[in-house]
Amino acid sequence: MQAFRCLFILRGMTVSIFDALALGVDSLKEAAGLTVAELRDRGLTLADAKFIHPLAAVYWRTKPKGIAEARKAARAAGHSLRVLARIEVLAARCDDPNAARVTLCGTAETKLDEVGASLAKPKTRVESARHTYGKDGWHRLVINTQDPWLMDMLGALPGDDLLDGFKQFVAGGEQIQAPARAAHVVIRLDEHEEYLKEDKLIRATDGTVRPARLLAQEKLAEVGYVTLVTNWGEPVDCFKSTPIFNEKQTLMAFALHPQCIHPGCVTPALLCERDHFIPRNKGGDTNVANLVPLCRFHNGRKADGDSYTRDAEGNYWYVTPYGKRYLCTVD
Repeated sequence: MQAFRCLFILRGMTVSIFDALALGVDSLKEAAGLTVAELRDRGLTLADAKFIHPLAAVYWRTKPKGIAEARKAARAAGHSLRVLARIEVLAARCDDPNAARVTLCGTAETKLDEVGASLAKPKTRVESARHTYGKDGWHRLVINTQDPWLMDMLGALPGDDLLDGFKQFVAGGEQIQAPARAAHVVIRLDEHEEYLKEDKLIRATDGTVRPARLLAQEKLAEVGYVTLVTNWGEPVDCFKSTPIFNEKQTLMAFALHPQCIHPGCVTPALLCERDHFIPRNKGGDTNVANLVPLCRFHNGRKADGDSYTRDAEGNYWYVTPYGKRYLCTVD
Protein backbone atom coordinates (compact mmCIF):
# COMPACT_ATOMS: atom_id res chain seq x y z
CA MET A 1 0.00 0.00 0.00
CA GLN A 2 0.99 3.58 -0.49
CA ALA A 3 0.83 6.30 2.09
CA PHE A 4 0.48 10.01 1.35
CA ARG A 5 2.55 11.51 -1.41
CA CYS A 6 6.04 12.60 -0.53
CA LEU A 7 4.95 16.23 -0.56
CA PHE A 8 1.31 17.26 -0.46
CA ILE A 9 -0.75 20.29 0.43
CA LEU A 10 -2.59 20.15 3.76
CA ARG A 11 -4.53 23.28 4.72
CA GLY A 12 -2.20 25.37 2.62
CA MET A 13 0.99 24.00 4.17
CA THR A 14 3.71 21.92 2.53
CA VAL A 15 4.50 18.90 4.70
CA SER A 16 7.80 17.02 4.45
CA ILE A 17 7.92 13.33 3.70
CA PHE A 18 8.91 12.60 7.30
CA ASP A 19 5.92 14.42 8.76
CA ALA A 20 3.59 12.94 6.14
CA LEU A 21 4.60 9.34 6.75
CA ALA A 22 4.41 9.82 10.53
CA LEU A 23 0.76 10.91 10.48
CA GLY A 24 -1.34 8.75 12.78
CA VAL A 25 -4.94 7.86 13.55
CA ASP A 26 -6.07 11.41 14.37
CA SER A 27 -5.15 12.64 10.88
CA LEU A 28 -7.94 10.44 9.49
CA LYS A 29 -10.71 12.32 11.28
CA GLU A 30 -11.15 15.08 8.69
CA ALA A 31 -11.40 12.44 5.93
CA ALA A 32 -14.24 10.57 7.65
CA GLY A 33 -17.41 10.61 5.55
CA LEU A 34 -15.69 11.79 2.39
CA THR A 35 -15.88 9.72 -0.77
CA VAL A 36 -12.87 8.82 -2.88
CA ALA A 37 -13.89 11.51 -5.37
CA GLU A 38 -14.16 14.11 -2.63
CA LEU A 39 -10.75 13.14 -1.29
CA ARG A 40 -9.33 13.64 -4.77
CA ASP A 41 -10.95 17.07 -4.89
CA ARG A 42 -9.00 17.87 -1.71
CA GLY A 43 -5.77 17.25 -3.61
CA LEU A 44 -5.04 13.55 -3.02
CA THR A 45 -4.01 11.21 -5.80
CA LEU A 46 -6.30 8.30 -6.63
CA ALA A 47 -3.91 5.87 -4.90
CA ASP A 48 -3.80 7.99 -1.74
CA ALA A 49 -7.57 8.51 -1.74
CA LYS A 50 -8.21 4.77 -2.02
CA PHE A 51 -5.71 4.19 0.79
CA ILE A 52 -7.20 6.79 3.16
CA HIS A 53 -10.91 6.17 2.53
CA PRO A 54 -11.30 2.71 4.21
CA LEU A 55 -9.07 3.68 7.14
CA ALA A 56 -11.05 6.85 7.83
CA ALA A 57 -14.29 4.88 7.61
CA VAL A 58 -13.16 2.28 10.15
CA TYR A 59 -11.53 4.56 12.68
CA TRP A 60 -13.87 7.58 12.54
CA ARG A 61 -17.10 6.98 10.59
CA THR A 62 -18.55 3.47 11.03
CA LYS A 63 -17.33 3.24 14.64
CA PRO A 64 -17.12 -0.54 15.12
CA LYS A 65 -17.09 -2.00 18.62
CA GLY A 66 -14.02 -1.02 20.62
CA ILE A 67 -12.83 1.60 18.11
CA ALA A 68 -12.32 4.30 20.77
CA GLU A 69 -10.04 1.94 22.69
CA ALA A 70 -8.26 1.03 19.46
CA ARG A 71 -7.64 4.71 18.63
CA LYS A 72 -6.27 5.34 22.11
CA ALA A 73 -3.94 2.35 21.82
CA ALA A 74 -2.80 3.42 18.34
CA ARG A 75 -1.94 6.90 19.64
CA ALA A 76 0.04 5.48 22.54
CA ALA A 77 1.94 3.11 20.25
CA GLY A 78 2.60 5.87 17.70
CA HIS A 79 1.31 3.81 14.78
CA SER A 80 1.45 5.52 11.39
CA LEU A 81 -1.21 5.16 8.70
CA ARG A 82 0.76 2.43 6.95
CA VAL A 83 0.90 0.47 10.20
CA LEU A 84 -2.86 0.94 10.71
CA ALA A 85 -3.43 -0.44 7.23
CA ARG A 86 -1.35 -3.49 8.14
CA ILE A 87 -3.39 -3.89 11.33
CA GLU A 88 -6.61 -3.96 9.29
CA VAL A 89 -5.22 -6.74 7.10
CA LEU A 90 -4.28 -8.81 10.16
CA ALA A 91 -7.56 -8.11 11.99
CA ALA A 92 -9.59 -9.25 8.98
CA ARG A 93 -8.10 -12.73 9.36
CA CYS A 94 -9.53 -13.13 12.88
CA ASP A 95 -12.92 -14.43 14.04
CA ASP A 96 -13.51 -11.15 15.90
CA PRO A 97 -11.82 -8.37 13.88
CA ASN A 98 -12.95 -5.65 16.30
CA ALA A 99 -11.36 -7.30 19.34
CA ALA A 100 -8.27 -8.15 17.30
CA ARG A 101 -7.99 -4.51 16.16
CA VAL A 102 -7.88 -3.31 19.78
CA THR A 103 -5.15 -5.83 20.62
CA LEU A 104 -3.10 -5.07 17.52
CA CYS A 105 -3.34 -1.30 17.95
CA GLY A 106 -1.74 -1.75 21.36
CA THR A 107 1.01 -3.98 19.96
CA ALA A 108 4.46 -2.76 18.99
CA GLU A 109 4.93 -2.55 15.23
CA THR A 110 7.74 -5.12 15.27
CA LYS A 111 5.46 -7.67 16.97
CA LEU A 112 2.38 -7.20 14.76
CA ASP A 113 2.87 -10.19 12.47
CA GLU A 114 3.63 -12.50 15.39
CA VAL A 115 0.61 -11.36 17.43
CA GLY A 116 -1.60 -11.31 14.34
CA ALA A 117 -0.70 -14.90 13.55
CA SER A 118 -1.61 -15.97 17.10
CA LEU A 119 -5.01 -14.26 16.82
CA ALA A 120 -5.88 -15.45 13.31
CA LYS A 121 -8.40 -18.21 12.85
CA PRO A 122 -6.78 -21.41 11.55
CA LYS A 123 -7.07 -21.93 7.83
CA THR A 124 -9.22 -24.83 6.69
CA ARG A 125 -7.70 -26.33 3.57
CA VAL A 126 -9.77 -28.50 1.27
CA GLU A 127 -8.91 -30.48 -1.82
CA SER A 128 -9.46 -28.52 -4.98
CA ALA A 129 -8.55 -28.30 -8.63
CA ARG A 130 -8.80 -25.18 -10.76
CA HIS A 131 -8.20 -24.65 -14.45
CA THR A 132 -8.03 -21.18 -15.98
CA TYR A 133 -7.73 -20.26 -19.63
CA GLY A 134 -6.44 -16.86 -20.66
CA LYS A 135 -7.38 -14.89 -23.74
CA ASP A 136 -3.76 -15.14 -24.86
CA GLY A 137 -4.08 -18.94 -25.03
CA TRP A 138 -2.16 -19.81 -21.86
CA HIS A 139 -3.62 -22.49 -19.58
CA ARG A 140 -3.07 -22.80 -15.83
CA LEU A 141 -3.89 -25.85 -13.70
CA VAL A 142 -3.71 -25.69 -9.89
CA ILE A 143 -4.27 -28.77 -7.69
CA ASN A 144 -4.39 -28.66 -3.89
CA THR A 145 -4.27 -32.03 -2.14
CA GLN A 146 -2.37 -33.86 0.57
CA ASP A 147 -3.23 -37.34 -0.70
CA PRO A 148 -0.30 -39.39 -2.04
CA TRP A 149 -1.78 -40.03 -5.49
CA LEU A 150 -0.40 -36.76 -6.85
CA MET A 151 3.15 -37.52 -5.69
CA ASP A 152 2.75 -41.03 -7.12
CA MET A 153 1.84 -39.59 -10.49
CA LEU A 154 4.59 -36.96 -10.49
CA GLY A 155 7.19 -39.50 -9.42
CA ALA A 156 6.19 -41.91 -12.19
CA LEU A 157 6.18 -39.39 -15.04
CA PRO A 158 8.85 -40.13 -17.68
CA GLY A 159 11.96 -37.99 -17.91
CA ASP A 160 13.40 -35.45 -15.50
CA ASP A 161 11.47 -32.35 -16.59
CA LEU A 162 7.96 -32.11 -15.15
CA LEU A 163 6.38 -30.41 -18.15
CA ASP A 164 8.01 -32.75 -20.66
CA GLY A 165 6.89 -35.68 -18.52
CA PHE A 166 3.29 -34.47 -18.65
CA LYS A 167 3.48 -34.02 -22.41
CA GLN A 168 4.89 -37.52 -22.91
CA PHE A 169 2.24 -38.97 -20.63
CA VAL A 170 -0.61 -37.26 -22.50
CA ALA A 171 0.80 -37.95 -25.96
CA GLY A 172 1.69 -41.58 -25.29
CA GLY A 173 -1.28 -42.56 -23.16
CA GLU A 174 1.07 -44.34 -20.76
CA GLN A 175 -0.29 -45.94 -17.62
CA ILE A 176 1.21 -44.55 -14.44
CA GLN A 177 1.78 -47.13 -11.74
CA ALA A 178 2.04 -45.99 -8.14
CA PRO A 179 5.46 -46.79 -6.66
CA ALA A 180 5.65 -49.28 -3.84
CA ARG A 181 5.98 -47.73 -0.40
CA ALA A 182 8.06 -48.99 2.47
CA ALA A 183 7.90 -47.88 6.07
CA HIS A 184 11.04 -46.40 7.60
CA VAL A 185 11.16 -47.09 11.32
CA VAL A 186 13.56 -45.51 13.82
CA ILE A 187 14.55 -47.75 16.75
CA ARG A 188 15.92 -45.99 19.83
CA LEU A 189 18.29 -48.17 21.86
CA ASP A 190 17.42 -48.91 25.45
CA GLU A 191 19.57 -46.91 27.87
CA HIS A 192 21.07 -50.18 29.16
CA GLU A 193 22.09 -51.36 25.68
CA GLU A 194 25.68 -50.33 25.08
CA TYR A 195 26.78 -49.21 21.63
CA LEU A 196 30.31 -50.41 20.78
CA LYS A 197 31.12 -47.76 18.20
CA GLU A 198 34.26 -49.24 16.67
CA ASP A 199 32.61 -52.40 15.37
CA LYS A 200 28.98 -51.20 15.31
CA LEU A 201 28.12 -53.88 17.87
CA ILE A 202 25.42 -53.71 20.53
CA ARG A 203 25.89 -55.21 24.01
CA ALA A 204 22.38 -56.13 25.18
CA THR A 205 21.09 -56.23 28.76
CA ASP A 206 21.73 -59.99 28.97
CA GLY A 207 25.44 -59.46 28.23
CA THR A 208 25.35 -60.81 24.69
CA VAL A 209 26.97 -58.86 21.87
CA ARG A 210 25.47 -58.79 18.40
CA PRO A 211 25.75 -56.71 15.21
CA ALA A 212 23.41 -53.75 14.89
CA ARG A 213 21.71 -55.39 11.90
CA LEU A 214 20.81 -58.48 13.95
CA LEU A 215 19.45 -56.37 16.79
CA ALA A 216 17.25 -54.47 14.34
CA GLN A 217 15.92 -57.74 12.93
CA GLU A 218 15.15 -58.97 16.44
CA LYS A 219 13.41 -55.78 17.54
CA LEU A 220 11.28 -55.37 14.44
CA ALA A 221 9.98 -57.50 11.61
CA GLU A 222 10.87 -56.56 8.06
CA VAL A 223 8.92 -53.39 7.33
CA GLY A 224 11.19 -51.59 4.88
CA TYR A 225 13.93 -49.29 6.11
CA VAL A 226 15.04 -49.36 9.74
CA THR A 227 17.37 -46.79 11.30
CA LEU A 228 18.99 -47.59 14.65
CA VAL A 229 19.79 -44.62 16.91
CA THR A 230 21.37 -44.40 20.35
CA ASN A 231 19.47 -43.22 23.42
CA TRP A 232 20.83 -39.68 22.88
CA GLY A 233 19.70 -39.57 19.24
CA GLU A 234 22.90 -40.48 17.37
CA PRO A 235 22.19 -42.62 14.26
CA VAL A 236 24.02 -45.96 14.40
CA ASP A 237 23.14 -47.75 11.18
CA CYS A 238 20.47 -48.20 8.55
CA PHE A 239 19.05 -51.50 7.38
CA LYS A 240 16.74 -52.87 4.73
CA SER A 241 15.30 -56.33 4.14
CA THR A 242 17.36 -56.31 0.93
CA PRO A 243 20.96 -55.07 0.64
CA ILE A 244 21.74 -51.62 2.00
CA PHE A 245 20.59 -48.75 -0.22
CA ASN A 246 23.43 -46.94 -1.97
CA GLU A 247 22.60 -43.56 -0.39
CA LYS A 248 22.72 -45.00 3.10
CA GLN A 249 23.63 -41.79 4.90
CA THR A 250 20.80 -39.95 3.15
CA LEU A 251 18.24 -42.53 4.23
CA MET A 252 19.41 -42.41 7.83
CA ALA A 253 19.30 -38.62 7.95
CA PHE A 254 15.93 -38.42 6.20
CA ALA A 255 14.46 -40.95 8.64
CA LEU A 256 15.10 -38.45 11.42
CA HIS A 257 14.21 -35.42 9.26
CA PRO A 258 11.41 -36.46 6.86
CA GLN A 259 11.01 -32.95 5.45
CA CYS A 260 12.91 -29.68 4.97
CA ILE A 261 14.10 -28.62 8.44
CA HIS A 262 13.14 -24.94 7.93
CA PRO A 263 10.21 -24.10 10.25
CA GLY A 264 6.91 -24.25 8.39
CA CYS A 265 8.33 -25.82 5.22
CA VAL A 266 6.73 -29.18 4.42
CA THR A 267 8.76 -30.11 1.34
CA PRO A 268 9.37 -33.90 1.60
CA ALA A 269 12.96 -34.85 2.32
CA LEU A 270 13.20 -36.90 -0.87
CA LEU A 271 12.58 -33.69 -2.84
CA CYS A 272 15.13 -31.70 -0.82
CA GLU A 273 18.80 -31.07 -1.33
CA ARG A 274 21.25 -32.76 1.02
CA ASP A 275 22.96 -30.05 3.04
CA HIS A 276 26.04 -30.06 5.23
CA PHE A 277 24.63 -28.52 8.42
CA ILE A 278 28.14 -27.35 9.27
CA PRO A 279 29.67 -26.43 5.88
CA ARG A 280 32.64 -28.46 4.77
CA ASN A 281 34.73 -25.31 4.41
CA LYS A 282 34.11 -24.71 8.13
CA GLY A 283 35.17 -28.19 9.19
CA GLY A 284 31.85 -30.00 8.78
CA ASP A 285 32.09 -33.75 8.17
CA THR A 286 30.23 -35.70 5.51
CA ASN A 287 28.34 -37.99 7.87
CA VAL A 288 24.80 -38.62 9.05
CA ALA A 289 25.09 -36.34 12.06
CA ASN A 290 25.94 -33.41 9.76
CA LEU A 291 23.40 -34.18 7.03
CA VAL A 292 20.02 -32.38 6.92
CA PRO A 293 17.42 -31.91 4.17
CA LEU A 294 16.76 -28.37 2.92
CA CYS A 295 14.51 -27.58 -0.03
CA ARG A 296 16.13 -25.75 -2.91
CA PHE A 297 14.71 -22.38 -1.80
CA HIS A 298 15.82 -22.58 1.84
CA ASN A 299 19.17 -24.13 0.93
CA GLY A 300 19.72 -21.14 -1.33
CA ARG A 301 18.73 -18.80 1.49
CA LYS A 302 21.21 -20.59 3.77
CA ALA A 303 23.93 -20.03 1.19
CA ASP A 304 22.95 -16.35 1.16
CA GLY A 305 23.39 -16.05 4.91
CA ASP A 306 20.38 -17.60 6.66
CA SER A 307 21.50 -19.16 9.93
CA TYR A 308 20.68 -22.44 11.66
CA THR A 309 22.01 -23.78 14.94
CA ARG A 310 21.83 -26.99 16.97
CA ASP A 311 21.53 -27.08 20.76
CA ALA A 312 23.01 -29.55 23.24
CA GLU A 313 19.91 -31.77 23.03
CA GLY A 314 20.26 -32.12 19.25
CA ASN A 315 17.36 -29.79 18.38
CA TYR A 316 17.74 -27.63 15.29
CA TRP A 317 16.81 -23.93 15.36
CA TYR A 318 16.38 -21.33 12.62
CA VAL A 319 17.80 -17.95 13.65
CA THR A 320 16.40 -14.87 11.91
CA PRO A 321 18.66 -11.96 10.90
CA TYR A 322 17.28 -10.19 14.01
CA GLY A 323 18.30 -13.01 16.35
CA LYS A 324 14.86 -14.57 16.94
CA ARG A 325 14.97 -18.38 17.18
CA TYR A 326 12.38 -20.77 15.74
CA LEU A 327 12.44 -24.50 16.52
CA CYS A 328 12.73 -26.75 13.46
CA THR A 329 9.89 -29.26 13.85
CA VAL A 330 8.10 -31.76 11.63
CA ASP A 331 4.64 -30.51 10.65
